[in-house]
Amino acid sequence: MNPDIEKSAVEKAGLGKGNICSVCDKTVGFAEAIRKQGVLFHKNCYKCDSCESVLTLGDEIEKNGDYYCTKCYNKKYAPKKFGFAVGQM
Repeated sequence: MNPDIEKSAVEKAGLGKGNICSVCDKTVGFAEAIRKQGVLFHKNCYKCDSCESVLTLGDEIEKNGDYYCTKCYNKKYAPKKFGFAVGQM
């Protein structure tokens, strides 16, 4: 790959030598970067705060700065089902 093109893509994405993953504190390369609300992650470090499964962009839910998979978010925050039992009269 042309180094000038690669450098330009890295600069446009806001990724350079000083970009550190917010989870593991290691440098994040261009191909392995996920940026969510200004926070930088490695793809494998972007995990559900509850079950630790790896998340993908667009398939996660953020609540109070924590990231959840749909299953864990619903388990923790979805309204509980209350109702009346239906029985025979």
